[in-house]
Amino acid sequence: MFSICLIPMLGYAQTDENGKERVYIDYFSRPGTISNILAEALRNKVIEGIQKMDRVELIDVDSNEALKTEAKRRQEASAMGDAVCRSEVMTTLGAQYLIQGNITSMQGVKKTDSKGKTYYQGSVSYTLKIVDPSNGTLKGTQTFTHEGLTGNIGDTPDEAIIKTLDYVVISMDDLLTSISK
Repeated sequence: MFSICLIPMLGYAQTDENGKERVYIDYFSRPGTISNILAEALRNKVIEGIQKMDRVELIDVDSNEALKTEAKRRQEASAMGDAVCRSEVMTTLGAQYLIQGNITSMQGVKKTDSKGKTYYQGSVSYTLKIVDPSNGTLKGTQTFTHEGLTGNIGDTPDEAIIKTLDYVVISMDDLLTSISK
């Protein structure tokens, strides 16, 4: 059960060949009222925004077999709360930082225009944390809310949310600034 924590440190590297920090992006936690599809759409927009800046080597935990195996193991009742092992695996794989996300809300707020037509305005709130997986130190945290002027409209709640997620891409610069501090 704990064998995944004992992965040898072969190939351990803190930065890539271009000197960029190696950053893993973890799955985002979410309340049960938010669908997995919308949560993954948000996570994908965060990944897209970070990739566009080309400032770090970003690695999706979903692309690493050892982390996928560890995530499945973690879902077992006997392994719940074993965040130490997960951090050890990431450190062994060379992660200098880990981005963790917590989605607070994703909703399409029902509105009516001046002609009586119903539409939905997207509202998305989430927090991203940058953590040093070797010791659990919090390097930075930032809460984002996209609504109102940074929200978008749609004919359905989900459409409004998906359109609002486009603002996530341009919001990632502030987050990465905390890595370089």
